[in-house]
Amino acid sequence: EKNQRQAATTTYLKDHVVDDHTIGHTTITESIQHPQTQLNFNTTLKKLWRRVEMMKRTNHFAAAHYRARHFWFWFVPISSTVFLTMLLCLATAADITGASRVALSLFAALFAAVALFLNFVQASPRFRGGSWSNSRAEVHRSAEVELGQVAFRLDTLGKYDGRGLTAGSHSTKSRANAIRDLYRIDVYLQAMQRCTPEIPQSINDVFYLLAQRLKTICRKYPNAVKLRTSEYAYYEDEVSPENPVPVEMQIDALDLLGREIQNYFLYPLFMPNAQDVVSRTIDIFFAKSEEDRSRRGGTVAATDYSPSYYDDETQDLV
Repeated sequence: EKNQRQAATTTYLKDHVVDDHTIGHTTITESIQHPQTQLNFNTTLKKLWRRVEMMKRTNHFAAAHYRARHFWFWFVPISSTVFLTMLLCLATAADITGASRVALSLFAALFAAVALFLNFVQASPRFRGGSWSNSRAEVHRSAEVELGQVAFRLDTLGKYDGRGLTAGSHSTKSRANAIRDLYRIDVYLQAMQRCTPEIPQSINDVFYLLAQRLKTICRKYPNAVKLRTSEYAYYEDEVSPENPVPVEMQIDALDLLGREIQNYFLYPLFMPNAQDVVSRTIDIFFAKSEEDRSRRGGTVAATDYSPSYYDDETQDLV
């Protein structure tokens, strides 16, 4: 899967990326310093941040889910049958005669056959790469690690955000490389999504429901957003009409959602109900902001987010 992603990225770049020697230095400088280039860079950087953070977490929980399925539905049954076979074989070695000895031998043979059958099914090509196989968990784990590296690169490109391309002290070459790297990352993420196995629907439902509810809250309760984003180092003065949720705010909410999912008593074998865990996450997330503001001596405006008020008006999002 990793080789396929790299091949797809290389093919796209050969067709779409302009070589440095095919364009003059003056043209490059004028293009980079154009305000629209900076605007496109800022928008794309924020979109990729959201996308990478979402993909990284969904792949993390998918890997944990598939590992749990493999452990409980393959490793435990096979190990249990082998262990019972061993006990029955030891029992037949005792000083037992007659029908009891024959029954123990038959049961030992039965459990040995079951263990052999389960091991054969697990190793068969049909199940080796399926949702019951541990190999799928390894693929999602590998994708999570790669996405962590992509997130690190996006973090280094953050110095060009705002007006870093047009008014920064960086060289023309470094700014051109930053634009190129940004679109390379976009292409790489598209290739990764095509080559990585699908995320379980129960995991996608939880994370994308949270993203949808955050959008609705930020549109209907802007004061709650200002209250929360005032704590961040990078406050976004201009809110995107397409997605008004600040990037750092969304990342914090995703982290809190991850902790709530891990507290579910059946995790990672099963996921909690999407509506319940997202509603609880939203309540905790904004309640913390109100507590911090009260501790600083502020007051919460009547137009700020109210969990019960919000839940009554957005049941159609589920």
